[in-house]
Formats: sequence, structure tokens, C-alpha cells
Amino acid sequence: MTKTDRENIFHIAFFWLSVLGILITVHLYIMNERGFDQGCFGFETSQQVENTFDCESVIEEGFKFLGMSNIFWGFIHYVSLTILGLFSVMSLNRQKFKFIYYRNLLIIFGFIYSAYLAYYQHFKLQEYCALCLVSGVISTLLFLLLGISKFNFNEPQNKQKLKKPFLIILILGSIIVGTDFYYFNVLNKKIIVPNKEKVETDLNQITCEYNDNKPYVKNYMELITAIDLQFGNPKSDNVIIEIFDPNCTHCKKLHLEMKKIIEDHKDDMFIVFKPNPLWNHSIQQIQALYIAKEYGKFDEMLTEQFERQKTGKGLDLNQLTEIAELIGLDSKILKQRIKKADFLNHIIQENQKVRKSGITSAPTLLLNGYSIASKSRTTECISELID
Repeated sequence: MTKTDRENIFHIAFFWLSVLGILITVHLYIMNERGFDQGCFGFETSQQVENTFDCESVIEEGFKFLGMSNIFWGFIHYVSLTILGLFSVMSLNRQKFKFIYYRNLLIIFGFIYSAYLAYYQHFKLQEYCALCLVSGVISTLLFLLLGISKFNFNEPQNKQKLKKPFLIILILGSIIVGTDFYYFNVLNKKIIVPNKEKVETDLNQITCEYNDNKPYVKNYMELITAIDLQFGNPKSDNVIIEIFDPNCTHCKKLHLEMKKIIEDHKDDMFIVFKPNPLWNHSIQQIQALYIAKEYGKFDEMLTEQFERQKTGKGLDLNQLTEIAELIGLDSKILKQRIKKADFLNHIIQENQKVRKSGITSAPTLLLNGYSIASKSRTTECISELID
């Protein structure tokens, strides 16, 4: 293998990792828009992995540069690397632009910045974003390749041989990005109405705040129906609505905290549990929840559904009848009613109503129409926000 061939292999590796970085940042953006409703990665992983990472908290509370999220800066970084690498091959005048020189400088900067973000997650937030760390690994690999290539600042030689692999990588990357966006988010676009209201509490130096990136729901009372599970005082001026999907990982975590919130605020608040399907496979489970509610078994049914939860998958009819038998419901009646589509029209209509309100992710915890930030979904912060 000639020296030129070795150098060109490095250039292909740089370009491949740059496009991979774009894929990761786009996927991170999509998952953030959905509220990480399927976990950090967006597909099924082990419960241990899901408990290790809290991508939503890191994105909401993480370090921002010039007021912009690191998702934005990461995307700009990898797009710039990709464009510079592409121009180095497509440019006819090698001396006019030092594309590789600037690309390599960006790689060095990206590695330093990624190392700082990893430090920030570990020591400041003490929470980790899985996809952010994957992006950091890509930046590290780019830097290591740069070191192995002895910080080669030369433009690629024999560019004609590089054009084909570069274009193939670019086309494949574009197809994957388009597929990812269509699969996860094309039907779930939401309108953002900034909410600037936030309150700081000195309790343990915690900042209790609303989520500025989720819309204010002006007609929040219209989301409540007679068959939703309700607690507390219906005449209270303070109304909490929890919108959840029984297959949402973060909804499962919030459920335990909601029990504390109900216990502490049932006399001075009106608290409503509103199941809302993010996926088709959740509809049968929500039917089962409403049927169980008629027999006073909503909480038991929901708890068992959460216990059997598998990220990216729902429970089938046989599993729901097993739960019914376990909690003391007539499993045959439950099965018959689900097959007869009990509550199905209601679930579909309410899902449309929720989406029209701008809510497209779960869990969403509304306090008088304002969405509460993930770290503030505690009974202490609820008290502070009410005050």
C-alpha cells in the first residue's frame, strides 16, 4: 500500500465518522422532541441501561453555549466537518482553500469540547445522556485518527478515487437520516410556545421550574374527562394533569413520585391521570386501564403494566388478562370488552385533542397548563411552583 493510499483511507474514515456524527445529533434532536418517550436511544434496551441514563434531564439542564443547545452545536460541528471533507475532494483548486487544515482544527476543537461536556455531565449534573456520550466517542475517534495520521494537514491525493466512496457515504447517510426522521417524528410535529415563568427555591439549592421547550396549554381544563382518574379537590385553583403512556419508561419513574404528590396535595389540588397513547400498541393497555377503573382497579392495573413494561413493546391481550386475574378482575369480561372496542373511540378522540393542544410526548405534567420540567416533578417543587 502506497503512502497516498494510506492517507486516503484516513480521509475516508474522517468523512465516515463526520456523517455518523450528523446521524447521532439528528437522532438526538428527534428523541428530545419526543421527550425521550422510548428511552435515551429510542429503541428497546435493558432496564439497567435505561436507569443509568437520563437524557431528558441532561438536555434540559445541561450547559448551553451562546444560549443554544449542544444538540444544535453538535449538528453544526459535524455538518462543517462533512462539508470540509467533501470540498477537499470536489475542489479543483487545491491551493485556493485549505479545507483539510480547517477540518483538522475543528476535530481538535470538537474533542476538547466533548471532553468538557463529559466532565460537566459527570461532576456538575451527575446525570448522563447516552447519545451525547456516543457523540463524544465519535469526536474522540476523530481525534485519535488525527493523531495516528500524525496530524496530516495535506489534502487528499488522487481525488478521483475518493469521490465515489464519499458520495456513497453521503447518500447512505441522507437515506438513514430521512428514514429516522420519518419513522419517529414526521407525524409528531409540535408548536412551541415559550414559557418564561420559573421559580427558584433555596431548598437543597434545587431550581424548580417549568419546561420552556414545551407549549403552554391554554385549554388545559378541556383535556379532563369524567372517565379520567381524578384525585383531590375539583374546585381547587391548582390543577395537575399527568399525561402518560403505559409503555413510556419515564412515565413509569414518574408514577412513584405522583403517589407522593397525591398524598401531600390531595386536599389543596385537583390531580388528574390521563392516559394517552404514543403508539398503537398502547391502545389495548389504555382500554384495560379504563375498564379496570370501573371496578376501582385502575392503580393496580397501571402498576402491573409498568412492572411488565418492555421498552418499544406493548402488552398483548393474553398478558392483560393475566394482570386482570392477578388483581382480581374478571379476565373473560376484560378480554371481551377489549375485543368489542370499549373506550376505543374515546381514546382516539382524546388523543387528537391532546395533540391539537401541542402535547406530543410523555410524560407531560401540567400545572395549570404549564409543563413542569423533568427535575421539578417532585412534591417539593410542586409546592414551590404553586406558591
